[in-house]
Amino acid sequence: MSNYTATECYLNNLAPTGRKAVISLIKSVKNTLLLNDKLTALPLHRLSFEQLSTLKQSLVLNNKSARTIQLTFQVIKAIAKTAFLMNLIEQHELEKFNVLKLPHIEPSLKGKSLTATQLKSILKQPYTPPSIINTRDIALLALMAGAGLRRSEVSALKLSDFSMADQLVVIHKGKGNRTRTQYLPVWVLEYLSSWLTVRGNNEGPLFCVVLNGRAIQARGLSPETIYSVVTSRTNHVLGEKFTPHDMRRTYISSLLANGVDISTVSKLAGHKSIITTQLYDKRGADSLKRAVNTLSVNG
Repeated sequence: MSNYTATECYLNNLAPTGRKAVISLIKSVKNTLLLNDKLTALPLHRLSFEQLSTLKQSLVLNNKSARTIQLTFQVIKAIAKTAFLMNLIEQHELEKFNVLKLPHIEPSLKGKSLTATQLKSILKQPYTPPSIINTRDIALLALMAGAGLRRSEVSALKLSDFSMADQLVVIHKGKGNRTRTQYLPVWVLEYLSSWLTVRGNNEGPLFCVVLNGRAIQARGLSPETIYSVVTSRTNHVLGEKFTPHDMRRTYISSLLANGVDISTVSKLAGHKSIITTQLYDKRGADSLKRAVNTLSVNG
């Protein structure tokens, strides 16, 4: 018989990048409901409908965003589902989550996406002959904008995860501990090919540290370094700072603008829910006008 609690088992199945935020949410629930148990032993799967309603009301009164409230209850429900799989509760005990009315999440105003012109500008080689660092950074930017990868996923990529012949990279244990195959546009492959020509073919991180004009294949770029590369280059070229997540928003918005259905976009982005994908949609009024103009009275 397992000694793990449902909360502990749920946390153990999260990727390290997501565990910290979830633990913070669980601590907030513990403090709000004045629960005394150790964090990993909290019987969140046993919370009554009254306790859940009290929690929701408290979050609303404390001006927590709809997204935070939704995420908090998603975590509690996930722990309850884990408890069900561990035979700690019955199926009917999950019904209380379907009755709770949670605030609707409006499309996020946070973040932005690059226009096609801006993207072309940051992918231009600024020096002739090209420097190895710039070749690396441009390939990194191309991959993030053309595949929508999170910076933690880019940091974790190995050379063996990339296949030029199959036009893909494999993301091992991305957000939610899920592994997925990410197909790449041809133009992204061209930038990656330029980088690999100077990087070399020895195994190691796909994007590595460059010292004294030489690729140090054993040392990969950290998520913090990737953040710095994206923000500094976009600010230098465009006079406006874009973040790695803005590159991800660019990817998702571009796919939607090109008519790819949102269900497919959600899978490409590695999202579990279409609702999450909608939050990344940064298409403006011009895109809406073009959509309306596709309507016709002619058959």
